[in-house]
Amino acid sequence: MWHRDALDALAAPLVGARLLLTDRSLWAPAALPVTLGLIWSLLSLGLAASTGLAGSIFIVLLSVTLAAALIGAIVLVHLMLALCAPLFDWLSERTERALGYQVGPSGDGWIQRSWRGTAIGFRLFFLKLALLLVVLIVSFMPPLGTVVSWVLIGFTLSVDFLDYPMTRRRWSAAHKRAWLGRHWAAVIVFSLLIYLLLIIPGAGGLLLAPAIIGGTWLVCSRDRTPFAPEEAAVGRASARHSVAQEGRMSG
Repeated sequence: MWHRDALDALAAPLVGARLLLTDRSLWAPAALPVTLGLIWSLLSLGLAASTGLAGSIFIVLLSVTLAAALIGAIVLVHLMLALCAPLFDWLSERTERALGYQVGPSGDGWIQRSWRGTAIGFRLFFLKLALLLVVLIVSFMPPLGTVVSWVLIGFTLSVDFLDYPMTRRRWSAAHKRAWLGRHWAAVIVFSLLIYLLLIIPGAGGLLLAPAIIGGTWLVCSRDRTPFAPEEAAVGRASARHSVAQEGRMSG
């Protein structure tokens, strides 16, 4: 099971890119992620060119100065993800519909959904800031600490892409943690892959939209139910109660 999760995580950005190129229904909601990704790519290319070491970016990342600049850039990316959460969630929802998976009705208007999405985005933002402090600590313990820090940074970047379909189903925090733990191989591989792809100078940002689409596909291909199990159970219990009341009234 874990090896299938790992392989699908490797394929997720490719699946996202292919779907983005072939499904026109995704072009409108993908406009902002593509634009922001293009800006990120141009900035990262300029940074690499200014160092004169664009051909050896992984060596440059070992320097303390550039590592600090990278952390600062990552914090800015996280802030952007929090602010743009409702629009990114729109792309994720359209992706789910394009893939043919069932999307349960939320019952909320666009303003309510936007407010909830932004609030969740900022809760994740502060959680990821705490994780980045852990990254700074473990990064001083190479070589294992370097790999662990890559995975942690990747997780802070990719958790939003995995969270959009979970939040639409109104999963509890415990349910989300259970899913992440159950599919640990997919989470680790997807996190590390997203991090390594996004730091490619001049090209990484263009993978922002495919990453959102790919993360949605990764979650929904493993759980196609529109709501969390506990909510479904409540709905079934309510239905049984209504049927019992109707039976007593007719009797």
